[in-house]
Amino acid sequence: MKAQYWVTIPFRFLLCSLVVIFLSHTVVYAKASHVAPKKVAGVRPIILDDFEDANLSDGPKWFLFGGLSAGIKQNDLTEFMHLGVNSFHLYGNTSSWYVGGVGAYLGVDASPYKFMKLLVRGSGPSSGSLQVELYDDDNQNMALERNSSATSQTLFDDKFIYTMDVTWTGWRVVIIPLSNFRDENAQGDGVLNLDRANGSGGLLQLQFVAFANQEKGKVDFLMDSIRLY
Repeated sequence: MKAQYWVTIPFRFLLCSLVVIFLSHTVVYAKASHVAPKKVAGVRPIILDDFEDANLSDGPKWFLFGGLSAGIKQNDLTEFMHLGVNSFHLYGNTSSWYVGGVGAYLGVDASPYKFMKLLVRGSGPSSGSLQVELYDDDNQNMALERNSSATSQTLFDDKFIYTMDVTWTGWRVVIIPLSNFRDENAQGDGVLNLDRANGSGGLLQLQFVAFANQEKGKVDFLMDSIRLY
């Protein structure tokens, strides 16, 4: 019995370890419910925007680029009981896949956090794709410098991206491990530096870029409750 005991314990430990590794590299697309990743001990989640103030010009200020349109839309609370009153409506048309995007300057210390959580409402299999972009501040000047010859690229800072295909109808809870974001440009140091040490802006800027699911198409998303855990 002792021999069996000592064999069983390492097997269980190995199995648990594999499960933890799998979850830490998996994006969760859950049906709208009160779901949240485990909190980091002693660290409270940070709300990047929940749109309850119906204000896109302050706290944070959102800007548009490309052909994407955006606005505040009042939620149908019968769809999902944990929704707030308002959500962020992103919509637009394209003749070449790319529609456009929205972004917000943040300048927050996001180093304690491991996950991004947001609610996304799709309009079916043809909803399109959302590319989530995180920018850090490698030259520690609290500013993001664009490359004038390629405005989607930076001059000094890192740009990390994650793309999700929105194929569902209705609300979904989306939880993305920050480790799933990949470095998309050659500038910066190749590390997602989210702290505000030595004058850095930390998580300097957040962007969402929308693509249609066909060359000539449209996108129509609602987003709510963007948080870091």
